[in-house]
Amino acid sequence: MKKVLGTADLIVLGVASMVGAGIFATIGIASAEAGPSVVILFLITGITCLFSAWCYAELASEFPDAGSAYTYVHRRLGPWMAWMIGWDLFLEYAVGNMAVALSWSDYFCNWLNSFGISLPNWMTISYTEVHALPQQAADIIIHSAPTFGSWYVLLDLPAITITILITGIVLMGVQLSNRLNWMLFLLKATVLLVFIGWGWQYCTASNWSPIFPKGWSGMLNGTAAVFFAYIGFDALTTLSGESKEAGRTIPKAIFWSLGIVTLLYIVLAILLTGMVHPSKLNVGDPWLLAVQEVGWFAFEPWVASTALISMIGVLLVFQMGQPRIWMYMSKDGLLPKCFSSLHPRFNTPHWSVVATGISILLPLLFLNLTTVIELTSIGTILAFTLVCYLVWSSPSSPSAFKVWYINGRYGILCFIIGAFVYLYVHPIQWTLSVKHSIPILLGCCLIVIVIKTIYHQLSLIPTLGLCSNILLLMTMSVQNWLRVLIWLGIGFLFFIAYQRLNKKNYTNYK
Repeated sequence: MKKVLGTADLIVLGVASMVGAGIFATIGIASAEAGPSVVILFLITGITCLFSAWCYAELASEFPDAGSAYTYVHRRLGPWMAWMIGWDLFLEYAVGNMAVALSWSDYFCNWLNSFGISLPNWMTISYTEVHALPQQAADIIIHSAPTFGSWYVLLDLPAITITILITGIVLMGVQLSNRLNWMLFLLKATVLLVFIGWGWQYCTASNWSPIFPKGWSGMLNGTAAVFFAYIGFDALTTLSGESKEAGRTIPKAIFWSLGIVTLLYIVLAILLTGMVHPSKLNVGDPWLLAVQEVGWFAFEPWVASTALISMIGVLLVFQMGQPRIWMYMSKDGLLPKCFSSLHPRFNTPHWSVVATGISILLPLLFLNLTTVIELTSIGTILAFTLVCYLVWSSPSSPSAFKVWYINGRYGILCFIIGAFVYLYVHPIQWTLSVKHSIPILLGCCLIVIVIKTIYHQLSLIPTLGLCSNILLLMTMSVQNWLRVLIWLGIGFLFFIAYQRLNKKNYTNYK
C-alpha cells in the first residue's frame, strides 16, 4: 500500500472522524441533561480521552507498520485475544457507521423538507423503528409500503444510499478519499466559523444560569452522549500502512485532532446553550432549533448542509478503518486470505471494503438508532480499556513516542477521591443481582488496579486511562452488556470454528 498521508492529512481525517453525529445530534441530549455545565463535561471527557489517546500514540509509535488496537493486542497478547478485540472493533467502526448513517438519513430528510420535498415514510424507516411506533401510526406506514411477496418493503433508503456511495469511494483508493475529506473539511470549517462569528450576538446570558440545573448527577448523566462525540481519533491508527513515517505522524495527528475537536466542542457548547435554553435542547437537530429560536431562518439550509457534510466525513474515515483491520487479521491468518488481497488498480483491500459495506447495509433494515449508539459506545470503551491495559501492564520497547512517566502512587489519590465523588453522585446498591453484578465486578477490578499501581509504582497516565474507561463501563445498562457479551460469545465460537477448519499455525509476533 502506498504511503501518501502526511501529518496534516491525518489531522484532518482525525477531526473528520469526530465532528459528526455527536456534535450535531447528541450535543442537544447532553445539554438538556447537563445544562450549561455540558461545557465542563466536554472538557472532562476530552481529558479522559487524552489518557487513552496517549496510550494509542505510544503503541502506534512502537508498531508503525500495522495499526489499530487489533495489531497491538496481537503483538502483546497473542492471536486469541487479538481475534476478540478485532471482533469487538466491529462494534466501533461498522456499527458506529450504522449510527452515523441513520443520523445522516434524518438530517437529509429534514434538508429535503426545507425545499418542500418529502420521501414516503416507508423509505425512511426500518422494521424495528416501525414496530416501536404506536399501533395506529405503524399500521399507516406499513399499509402504504409496497410489498414483495408477503413482505412489506420498509427500508431507510437515504442511509443505504450514502453507505453504498462511501463504500465505492473508499474502494477507489486512499488518495481519492483524502482529497474528498479535505474538500468536506474546508466547507465545514467555513460554515462553522461563520456560524460561531455571527451566533454570539444572539446569546442570552440568563441561559447560562444556573450552571448545574440538575446538580452534578445531571451533568454526569450526559456522559454517554458526550463520549459518543469523541469516538474516532483511534481510527487514525488503522491508516498507519498508508502514512508517511507513521511512528511520528500518527501520534502527532492523534493529539492535534483531539485538541482541536475539544476546543471546538467547548466553543459550540457555550454558543448553543447561550442561543437556546438548555431545557429545550432534547431534540435530534439542536442546531436547526437554535437558528429557528433566534429567527435566523436563512441559515437553516446551511446548518443542515454542514451536518450532512460532517457526517459524510465520519462515514468516510470509519469506512476506511474497518477494512484495514480485517486486512491485518487476514495477514495474520485469522481471516481468509481474500480479505488481505489488494485491488490491482486502486491498491485497496477490495474484498474487505465490500464486505464492510454489506455488513453495514443489512442491519440498517432492522436496527434503530438508540441500540446502535449504545453498542458503539460500549465496543469503543472496551477497545480503549484494553489499549490502556497494554501500556499499563508492560513496558514498551524504545519508540519515537513514550507516555510520560509519573509515579502512580502520588496521583492515584486524586482518582480515589474522584471515585468516591462519583459513587456519592451515582450510589450503587450493593445487592447480588444481575443488574448490579457487573458494576461490583468492575469495582473489584478498580481496587486491584489501584493496589498494583501503588505497590509497583506504575505510570499514572495509563492507570488513569484504564480506570476512567472502567468507570464509563460501569455506567452501561444491563441490556447493553448482555448484547455485547452475546456478540463476543458469537465471536469466540467463530474463532474456534475457523481455527479448526483452517488448521494452520497463526502468526505470533510475541
